[in-house]
Amino acid sequence: MKDVARNTTDMWRWMPTRYLTVICRVAAAAVTGACHALVIMQSVHKPPVIMQLMHEMCTDYMITGGGVRWGTTMQGMRWAVAVFVATVGQLAVATFVPGLEQFEGKAFGARLVAYPVMMLVVPAWWWLLHRRPGASSTGAGAAAIPWGAFALVGAPFLIDVTGNTLDLYDRVWWWDDANHFVNWVLLCAGIGLLITQGIGRRWVVVTLVTGLGAILAIGWELGEWYTFIRHGTELGTAYTDTLGDEALGTLGALVAGVLVSRRPGRSRSA
Repeated sequence: MKDVARNTTDMWRWMPTRYLTVICRVAAAAVTGACHALVIMQSVHKPPVIMQLMHEMCTDYMITGGGVRWGTTMQGMRWAVAVFVATVGQLAVATFVPGLEQFEGKAFGARLVAYPVMMLVVPAWWWLLHRRPGASSTGAGAAAIPWGAFALVGAPFLIDVTGNTLDLYDRVWWWDDANHFVNWVLLCAGIGLLITQGIGRRWVVVTLVTGLGAILAIGWELGEWYTFIRHGTELGTAYTDTLGDEALGTLGALVAGVLVSRRPGRSRSA
């Protein structure tokens, strides 16, 4: 049995770069989307390209009456499912494969439960809200399933787990800070696309998304402290690190709020 465990550990440590490349590409796609949105801030009459892509990705399925029918494209759903599967797969390896030092002391047993649940909370909430006949905000009795928004919400979890898999948190000094900013851009953009429908004033959208992101940043830091910091080796620097992470998360939420306020189809109220 020990030989089997040792062989499994060695296989994961020296896994062909092909698998790691797939993981990195999925994570990089999410990061690239955020960077794309930051760079491509076009004129007021032309919304950012990333928001146009998200709009297209959100129309894969339609809920009609009591059922679901196929849409014209599967791209958005494939992204959302790929993000979820890649995240859960790495969490399972981190939890059940022994001897992987990059995962030690980081509460991956708790993450294996918490991350999938948090990734599914938003889709479950959306489904419960729109499953009833006539529940669409358009009043047409149908609602497009926003797979693009679901993928954005799940992307930060994939990026976090992938960073641990590749040991980037220990090898790259700026990785943690970059994650708190970029991941909050992605997370709050996904949530913002879902909760700001029908809000015409941009300043209200920006304020709402930023405030929600700040609350989530505080909640995340509380969760980190409870799960592994309070009994770990990072307690001495936790105060400074927590303040920085909350500031970066709030800044990312602000960027997400600005991007969401410029999404296609939004009225140009001040």
